[in-house]
Amino acid sequence: MTWDGWQRLRRPLRRPEFRVLWFGEVSAVLAGAAQLAVLSWLTLELTGSGLALGVTLLVGGLPRLVLILLGGALTDRFDPRWVMVASYGVRASVTALLAVPVALGTVQLWHILLARLLSGAVDALFLPAVSTMVPLSVEPDEVTAANSAHRTVFSIGTIVGPAVAGVFIGGLGSLPPLLLCAALFAVAALLALRVRPRRPREVPPASTGLLRAVAAGSGYVWRTGEIRVLVVLLLVLNLALTGPMNVGVPGLAREVYDSPQMMGWLFAAFGVGTLVGSMAAGVLPAAPRPGVRLALLGGLNGAAVIGIGIAPGALTGLAFATTVGVTGGLAAVLTAAALQSAAAPEYLGRVMSWYALTGYGTAPLSALLTGVLLDVSAATAFVVCGLLALAASVASAATPALRGVRRREEAPTVTAQRSTAP
Repeated sequence: MTWDGWQRLRRPLRRPEFRVLWFGEVSAVLAGAAQLAVLSWLTLELTGSGLALGVTLLVGGLPRLVLILLGGALTDRFDPRWVMVASYGVRASVTALLAVPVALGTVQLWHILLARLLSGAVDALFLPAVSTMVPLSVEPDEVTAANSAHRTVFSIGTIVGPAVAGVFIGGLGSLPPLLLCAALFAVAALLALRVRPRRPREVPPASTGLLRAVAAGSGYVWRTGEIRVLVVLLLVLNLALTGPMNVGVPGLAREVYDSPQMMGWLFAAFGVGTLVGSMAAGVLPAAPRPGVRLALLGGLNGAAVIGIGIAPGALTGLAFATTVGVTGGLAAVLTAAALQSAAAPEYLGRVMSWYALTGYGTAPLSALLTGVLLDVSAATAFVVCGLLALAASVASAATPALRGVRRREEAPTVTAQRSTAP
């Protein structure tokens, strides 16, 4: 990685428009990760049930799955900045209100489930909005680096947030970290109010209902060859790889290594690799044909998943887990940048809602697939899922649409002409 590469990664953060957006995301991601840790702890304290914890997590995930395409339509209809402000504000309010029964000692499971439900719903509206704001806050040739810097926030936040929550819970109980989370969400809302797009996008007039707008956006994704092949590739890769790295790792650690410590090391190796890959995406020079690079990364990702399942020893398994993180982080950033560049301005929010759906939508199915295969053996789960990712990467590389995904000197997210797009 050259000095020029690091300069490319830093350029978006020198833009005040993007810097405010980035710091707001830092605050919100830390709050969200810490909040999830606190709610998980409260659930176990109240019920002592792993099933109750699983239901709590499911209740938070389902609204994102159901509403995320609607969030894309809202982002295309309204200023995405205001969608972000509203989402942060609701998260702050929900967290502060939950702190009341916690402080009074009257908190019940339904309080936690309602908080998770509302948080998941506003997350569904928020994710397409922030993905739309990223390219609008930088210059066209900085879009990939901006996505790289943006994704590192999630990697760091998911490591630091739960750790901070754990320290607070251990020393002071659950109330102080909840209040801290509410304050951090409020800070994120205030910072979002200050975000000013560097390249404003003119919002087209509403010409139809939101559900028809969702359908129109989905039709646009399907009709546009470059976008369709990127979405389908990412959909299959997430289906093949999310389950092994979330459900398969505990099964492998128990069956092959008989070590809970190895489970922790595999998760840590994957997390570090994801952080490195996300950062590397902004440092590496742009590829003239990013679609070909994405297919290659998908293939390497699948091969590394297979390697985890058949690794002859712990060190080799950890090396493959790190590789999965690096290639996955790279692919996620580059795919987001490619979609943002390929999408017409009036459809950008809905295209990015499909990008988010490929992860949230496939996670339960991938977990189910991996769980079924784990009943055969841990190695089988990793090998089958890795082969699926390899097959998807090879098949997509053979399509003219993916090979036609090219680097654009100017992403089509600049101010658009007035459009009648639904």
